[in-house]
Amino acid sequence: MRYQYPDINACTAAAAQISLNFISYDAGNLRWSPTVSYATMEEILKYERAYGWGSKQAGVYQDASFATFGEAATAIVSSIARTRKPAIIFTWWGQHSQVVTGYKVRGGNPATSADFTIEGMYLTDPLLGYTYVEYGGTSHHIIAIKPDTYVSLADLEQGRDAVRFGAYEQNDSTGRDPIDGNRGKDEWYKKWVVVLAAA
Repeated sequence: MRYQYPDINACTAAAAQISLNFISYDAGNLRWSPTVSYATMEEILKYERAYGWGSKQAGVYQDASFATFGEAATAIVSSIARTRKPAIIFTWWGQHSQVVTGYKVRGGNPATSADFTIEGMYLTDPLLGYTYVEYGGTSHHIIAIKPDTYVSLADLEQGRDAVRFGAYEQNDSTGRDPIDGNRGKDEWYKKWVVVLAAA
């Protein structure tokens, strides 16, 4: 587990590091050694800021946006089931990222079937402690959740701020994605944004 501190702005880098750590325990041939090093997290953040989406050749993870919460939730569960790799979601109106490490479903196997009902997901948050987030003219006091916290689907959609996965409300991303050619603000704004394993 890598918490983002002492860099309060490193939630995406910490989420990436957490995901790589989880994958390395399961993948076998991944060229990554699990680490909670602050220096590694800062290197990931430096890379993110320099390259944004990364390269087409990497083929490990890719961003996706969905018009509805339900579509995003289904894509997350299907991706985790097929690839055995965590997904990253953008929460707190696009101001934070959390890692989805697992799920509970009823019905068919989400790796091979679309005939399943999602009951909830397991979230891991790089935040430790609490923070305040300004949104809609209101200050929101958010208390971090513990790693691998189970969150019902209803709470993920409409629950307290710490676990709610809502539409992305940031419109300042002007970079162009080298993979699909879209600009972040055009592709993500008012949509549910996730980062899913490519394979």
